[in-house]
Amino acid sequence: MTDMDALPARNGQQLARADIIALAGTPHVLIDCDLEAAELAQLDLTGWQFERCNLRNADLAGAMLERTRWQGCRGGGANFTGCDLSDAVLTGCDFNNVVLRRARLEGARLAQCKLTGADLSDLRALEVDMAECLLIDARLPGLSFRKQRLSRIDFSQADLRKCDFRMASFEGCSLR
Repeated sequence: MTDMDALPARNGQQLARADIIALAGTPHVLIDCDLEAAELAQLDLTGWQFERCNLRNADLAGAMLERTRWQGCRGGGANFTGCDLSDAVLTGCDFNNVVLRRARLEGARLAQCKLTGADLSDLRALEVDMAECLLIDARLPGLSFRKQRLSRIDFSQADLRKCDFRMASFEGCSLR
């Protein structure tokens, strides 16, 4: 039995804030759910799992998203300002033009994610593990990559002002 098997699941539903609030209190698995433009700011979704969900233009500002799992989700233009994604795992997600300003990503893992045009300004991120991600034209001013192993990250045209790359290793990365 996997962790996902133990959680209550919702499959293929269109969900709004009231629907999510009704599920609050217990982590859930959302599969193929439509949360487009949903107002989910300030909600506690700790431990929830999102698989192939549509979060385009959703507002998750200030949400508690610790230990969440995101697989194959699409969230272009979503607002994650000030949310807590500590220990979250994002795999194969398309979050182009997402706003993650002042978000917390401590211990998070991002693999094969598209973050083209993303705003990661003032991000709080210790020991973030990124691999095979597109950060083309992303805003990352002052982000610390110190002592990190960066594998196949595309930083093309990204704003890397004042980033800390001391003792970082680059494997197949682009800094065009």
